Amino acid sequence: MNIQEVLSSPILGLIGTILGLVLAYVFYLKGKRDKEPLWTIQTVSLVKDYSGTVANLEIRYLGEKVRDLSVSKVVFWNRGAMTINSDDLVRADPLRLETKGDARILSTKLISNNNAASQPLLSGNPEKPNIALLSFEYLDRGQGFVVQVIHEGTSSNDLDEIKSNLVYA
Repeated sequence: MNIQEVLSSPILGLIGTILGLVLAYVFYLKGKRDKEPLWTIQTVSLVKDYSGTVANLEIRYLGEKVRDLSVSKVVFWNRGAMTINSDDLVRADPLRLETKGDARILSTKLISNNNAASQPLLSGNPEKPNIALLSFEYLDRGQGFVVQVIHEGTSSNDLDEIKSNLVYA
């Protein structure tokens, strides 16, 4: 078998085609430019309907009774290759955490971030106690922050995820 026969072999052509497709996909993924905000919420229930089990016990927050109390840690970061800027957020529909039903957000706090220049901020709204607004200047790939939310409810299901409207340019 000479070199001419080997090079014209259908098996070699098939291998070359498969290798070409695999390399094309790999280079596509490497060159992909996207903004991919991700978040995860972990909740610890501190108090769950204590009123039926412990007589004469009351838990209050700012003078109001609280029946169920939980602490959630929310991690928010950019997994995409492109920077997410504050201008990518729709101002009329801001990035926010909301509770379900009539549960209230009692307290919010920024716990950590991996880029202070991004200036992450979490703020509550006294007029809407079921909403906490999230904002930041920018998040490069792999950058993010962790916030703590103390709220009524017993699980992460009592937080209605993060609402966001990003403008993908």
